[in-house]
Amino acid sequence: MASLEQHRAPGAPVSLGGDLQQRDRYWEHWSGAANPTQAELGSHGTDLLNRVFGHSPFLGDSAIAEPAIVRAFVAEGADAALTLARRDLPDSAAAAAMASPDITRHLRIVRRRVALAVALVDISGAWSVARVLEEWSAFAGDLLQAAAFHLLGPEADRSGFAVIALGKLGAGELNYSSDIDLAIFYDQSSPAFPEAAREGRASRHFTRLTQRFVNLFQERTADGYLFRMDLRLRPDPGSTPLAVSVEAAELYYSGLAQNWERAVFIRARPIAGDLAAGERFLQRIAPFVWRRNLDFNAVRDIQAMLRQTSRGGGDFDPAGFHLKFGSGGIRAIEFHLQTEQLVWGGRNRALRHRGTAEGLRALAAAGRMPTDVAERLIVHYRYLRRVENRVQMIRDEQTHVVPEKNVERSRLASFLGHASLADFDAELAEHVAAVQSLTAASDAADESLGHPFGSLVFTGVDPDPATVATLTRLGFRKPTGVIAQIANWHRGRIPATRSERGRTLLTEITPRMLDAIGEAPDPETAFAGFARFFEGLNAGVELLSMFANYPSLMAVVVEIMGTAPELGQSLAANPRLLDQLLETPLEAPLPGPDAIEAALDAELGLGLGDYQDDLDAFRRWAGELRFSVALKLLCGVEKSGDAAVALTHVADIAIRRLMALVAQEFEPRHGRLPGGGAAFLGLGKLGGRTLLPGSDLDGVFFYDAPAVGAESDGRVPLAASVYFSRFATRLITGFTAHTAVGQLWEFDLLLRPHGRAGPLASALSGYETYLARDAWPVEKLALVRSRVIAGAPETVDTLNAIIDRALVATGEHDALAGDLLDLRAKIKDTHRPSGPFDVKHSPGGLLDLELLVQFLAVTSAQRLGRPLRGSTGDVLRLLGTIDVLSAEDESRLAEASHLYQSVQAMLRITVGGRTDPALLQPAMIERIGQATGFDRADDLEEALLGARASVRAMTEAHIASASA
Repeated sequence: MASLEQHRAPGAPVSLGGDLQQRDRYWEHWSGAANPTQAELGSHGTDLLNRVFGHSPFLGDSAIAEPAIVRAFVAEGADAALTLARRDLPDSAAAAAMASPDITRHLRIVRRRVALAVALVDISGAWSVARVLEEWSAFAGDLLQAAAFHLLGPEADRSGFAVIALGKLGAGELNYSSDIDLAIFYDQSSPAFPEAAREGRASRHFTRLTQRFVNLFQERTADGYLFRMDLRLRPDPGSTPLAVSVEAAELYYSGLAQNWERAVFIRARPIAGDLAAGERFLQRIAPFVWRRNLDFNAVRDIQAMLRQTSRGGGDFDPAGFHLKFGSGGIRAIEFHLQTEQLVWGGRNRALRHRGTAEGLRALAAAGRMPTDVAERLIVHYRYLRRVENRVQMIRDEQTHVVPEKNVERSRLASFLGHASLADFDAELAEHVAAVQSLTAASDAADESLGHPFGSLVFTGVDPDPATVATLTRLGFRKPTGVIAQIANWHRGRIPATRSERGRTLLTEITPRMLDAIGEAPDPETAFAGFARFFEGLNAGVELLSMFANYPSLMAVVVEIMGTAPELGQSLAANPRLLDQLLETPLEAPLPGPDAIEAALDAELGLGLGDYQDDLDAFRRWAGELRFSVALKLLCGVEKSGDAAVALTHVADIAIRRLMALVAQEFEPRHGRLPGGGAAFLGLGKLGGRTLLPGSDLDGVFFYDAPAVGAESDGRVPLAASVYFSRFATRLITGFTAHTAVGQLWEFDLLLRPHGRAGPLASALSGYETYLARDAWPVEKLALVRSRVIAGAPETVDTLNAIIDRALVATGEHDALAGDLLDLRAKIKDTHRPSGPFDVKHSPGGLLDLELLVQFLAVTSAQRLGRPLRGSTGDVLRLLGTIDVLSAEDESRLAEASHLYQSVQAMLRITVGGRTDPALLQPAMIERIGQATGFDRADDLEEALLGARASVRAMTEAHIASASA
């Protein structure tokens, strides 16, 4: 009795609280055996068991099972109790000789006794927290060594099987119900390396041995378990076996390891198996852990690791506080210490301490931290570790969370000796606030890489709970998946982060990235899109540097990836497209034709004048402009009509200038064809100046030969048909070929005379006859939107004259109407609408509208004796002017056309024009609505239904009635 009083720390609190019913049940069990009575235990012994029985079912069961430990502690004190508890721990020789079932049970019984003795010491305050952690760590090390000798035999210490303790076990600061962090390596140079592991069998042999090692510790039996093991701090745990050769590990730590993985080895020490091999290994990797000369990237990354931890903010709530990962918690102190050690420990060996208190004091001694700050952090650290131990002792669970419910937290407060919950909450808040203040003050010079909502930490092997909470508040439904993916990026498993510089930049930009993604309508979808883009990059340093230096770019890229994956693919293939956003603000107006052509001249001026080099210049120029137009559309800076005009300017200039470039390349060999000429006729959206992102260029290449049998005048003369066919082939190849910088434009030449069966270059001499006799109705209607874009002046004039005459030629309106109705029926059978946003093929959709307008243009031209040519909008206005359409019908069709074009444009840049509802995320539909002036998707769909109804009604009124 007197001995207990002697070993009780001065001022250690006395409490009889907790769960009184539970306490009384345990006293009944205690009294039912031949155990000391409360009178024999004395007041202090009774108080101790009251606290055990009333607060911890785990310790209550252990005390009932091991009353001798309690008696020894009460009668003789802490040292005697721990000596008794460890008495039956087998030494190396005994462990090697024991059978597996025997040692499995034997070690678990010893563990139960030592766990009880350590808990009694901690609860009574007989030892400092530091000594409690040290003794518990030492016991864990003894268990590991016993297991190693049992599995490897008497020569375990010369076998090459090296067990390295990491984390709190490595530091000698193991908490009560902690996992033990280990890394296991094997060294073939050890003198007693097993024969069974030689000749290429080492990995398999030691992996199996490690599995048995883990099972011996983790398997739960009737006698409990020893410790849970965590081997995920070994090199690249996702792709390496449980045991790693020292050579492979050294290679990993010399180049691929992240800074946080290097930090892990600050607290590493050999603990079991071949201790000499373990020490040799640690010496081999020491130059990579303790770098004498850190480069700038490494320093930036280490500082960024530190700044990513939460800086607090807001009112502290003790309910549910995470003692380890919470702001101002245990990890904040450890992380701060270790980052300082990484930076300065390479040049100052005095900073290389495993223990937290020793490390902080060494920093102070080296002038890296004020002494009073170091001492205060040590006090706060030990307080938090004491609370952590007590939380875990309740049920022997690895938890770091202060109970949320007041009843449970009150019992914890009582277990810690507090008279009231309010006292405990206030004391915890005081320590946490102090840690926040002290660590934040040390890092004040650095810009925070955390987030206003809390921590963003992607190091370690388990998701940081505070980071999970931060991502949840940002709107992520599956935050642990996001954490795992970003952690993989940090491991260098994608091309963009294979270099150390890339990983450093990733650390720096990650908070901005997640902040931008959190602003998206659906953060989960936006992150998935960004991840596809980022993981698909061939390299990443240049792009990551842009994000670091120009934070606004991140928001743009996230917008693209979250709502326009099709546009994202273009960006992934050519990240250089983002350069233009640095040169020209997104809000800048679209360039006119002069500026567009000047940009082409500038791009061509950067090359060497080589034909293929010039073609790539065309591709870069057009690709950047198309991307810019699409991005302005996506972000609502421009409307689809203005975007169509700009894209048409780009296409017109590309056709005109590329025809000239092909001629420069073609004519030195084949010469010219005197009296002949070529012209390019634009059709469809190109002809009507309504190009959309992703539109093909519809057109026909025509030529006019001077006479039958005429040849070119070059070194290699060619007949006219061959000359212009080869010229057209060169031109089309220049547009459609894919190179490393992309494609200039896709062509569609199906509307050339005779379609696929016709030559690429069509002779003008037979075109008028073809239109009158052989052309399908749709070919004639397509001429309403035709426009000669480039060519020899005489050829252009001849072609325009042929088209004008064809459009006013007398024809049977009812036959044309019947042909169109047949065409609509075929389209209906072969292109069934895929959803409410299929604006092209739906009955009353864009195709029906264009056929209606072209039908009215052709029939009106025949009646008026003059052609009606132009875009759909231009022709609608002409039809209104000549009273073919009423003002109301003209307006309804114009509005429908504009709506369809806008929806189609947004579909092109978001999902490549596909209309399957399953592909359209809510964020994409929202962008389509915004582009068309609707805040709600339902309103947009209602407008589309109304437009389709109007087009169908007018089709019936004009085409169906004409056919009848």
